[in-house]
Amino acid sequence: MSTAAYADGQESQQFPVVATPAVSSPRSLAALAAPTVPPSSSATNPVSQRSDKQSFVDGLKYGAAGGIAGAFAKSCTAPLARLTILYQVQGFTTTAAAAGPAGQAEGVTHPPKLRHAFLQVVRREGVAALWKGNLATILHRLPYSSINFYTYEHANKFLVQRLPPGTDFARTMAAGGLAGLVACSAAYPLDLVRTRLAVQTQGHYYHGILPTLQRIVADEGAVGLYRGLGATLLQVVPSLALNFSLLASGCISGFLTATVTFPLDVVRRRMQVYGRQHQGEPVSYSRVIRQVQQQGGLKGFYTGILPEYCKVVPGVAIAFCTYEQLKKWLQAQ
Repeated sequence: MSTAAYADGQESQQFPVVATPAVSSPRSLAALAAPTVPPSSSATNPVSQRSDKQSFVDGLKYGAAGGIAGAFAKSCTAPLARLTILYQVQGFTTTAAAAGPAGQAEGVTHPPKLRHAFLQVVRREGVAALWKGNLATILHRLPYSSINFYTYEHANKFLVQRLPPGTDFARTMAAGGLAGLVACSAAYPLDLVRTRLAVQTQGHYYHGILPTLQRIVADEGAVGLYRGLGATLLQVVPSLALNFSLLASGCISGFLTATVTFPLDVVRRRMQVYGRQHQGEPVSYSRVIRQVQQQGGLKGFYTGILPEYCKVVPGVAIAFCTYEQLKKWLQAQ
């Protein structure tokens, strides 16, 4: 068969056409061989990974600084804090002479003046009694202040990115209020224990922190650990909101918030101390308010305000100054 005939025969046959892939350049082949990684993965975003890690570390630093600052400030002002509580729950014994001639005639007793109250505690219980319940206060303040400052810092950063410029006061108010709400709710049982221990002047029904928690649960149920929480939140949330908003003038903010929220503090302390029943009747907010009104009128809601002023102004200043200094030492961003 001639070459031409063979060629004609091959052309007459039909063969399937197979498409051959185009030869890629070495660069294209390398791209095909590389694993597919989502753009959002930390493998392609090391800056984001470092930022998340730094944010977590800073959060721990905020918590540590806040806890130490709160515990230190409370320990410095513990004697005045105990006097305030004793005034609020009528924990002082009053002699007839202290009531004065008008008081004796009317059968009305008045709490002693601040200097006499101080001496009364020292003579009756010793100097160390001025710090009674302070261990519970420290154990309360460590988690309370840690959660408080940690929540504030993160809430503040969150709101900075979402609120328009010129809303600094509203932003810090919102962040401070949220911080107070979260921290107070989380650490409230220890605040209750501290109050129960601090008001004991004669006899010792409560002993130690854990036994006190157990006794409260046994006597009042688990809900007893949160007795007075409502009044506490009404007092603490606006108080901390103002404190954070007026951070640059801590003494002024402390004085202002103490004046505005002190009546609620009187109510919540009595709620904490009374438990389920007081004088044979169930305890409620309305009953406590009526009782304070009947015993002292409007002035009764400010019983103990003087040691509170003496305590809260330096207390707020110490807490915030210590917190800011610790943040610098810990290099929190």
